[in-house]
Amino acid sequence: MLIVPVEAFVQQADSRVLYEQAVADRIAGRPEAAEPKLRQVLAQQPDDVDARLNLGLSLLALGRPEEAEAEFERVLVVAPDYADARLGLARARQRRGDVEGARQAAGDLLRRSPDNVEARALADSLAPRPWRLDVDATYSDLSAGLDPWRETRIGLTRRVDSRWTVGAAIEHTERFGDRDTFLEARLDHAWSSGGGYVALG
Repeated sequence: MLIVPVEAFVQQADSRVLYEQAVADRIAGRPEAAEPKLRQVLAQQPDDVDARLNLGLSLLALGRPEEAEAEFERVLVVAPDYADARLGLARARQRRGDVEGARQAAGDLLRRSPDNVEARALADSLAPRPWRLDVDATYSDLSAGLDPWRETRIGLTRRVDSRWTVGAAIEHTERFGDRDTFLEARLDHAWSSGGGYVALG
């Protein structure tokens, strides 16, 4: 006859309550409260893939995509068909600027679950679209008998690769009887945690 100590049942029950509290925190937008609880659960039950998934999601919400990616990968070693973990992996890679890696993870998920709506939307958003044209026009009708303001802007950008984008724009404004035309050339670069640009106008 196998005798299991009462303490084991108590510990398991405590872990379950802590896990449910952590998930509630994460869903309510409090990932900073969820993280320590999930780490405590995993200290007691390191093979709990649900707790590890939620830790990855919390880290992603906290702006720590590298750590989140590592947690999703650990989940997938144990449960390769866990769709939420594969989706989380794609999003973590996207956040840190690895667009090709994000496409691969989203593609892997779609091959396993072709009807996954979130994976399809993410894959579509990651699809390469090298050229982009933006056209904006504004008309402001002023009071007190003043002439209306008119603004028109046309911008064309081209994505060179997952990190570099080049673009040019022309903007024409008419205000208080003055007409101005502005030309701009721009170079953008994305990093894992942000980006920067240089513009000449």
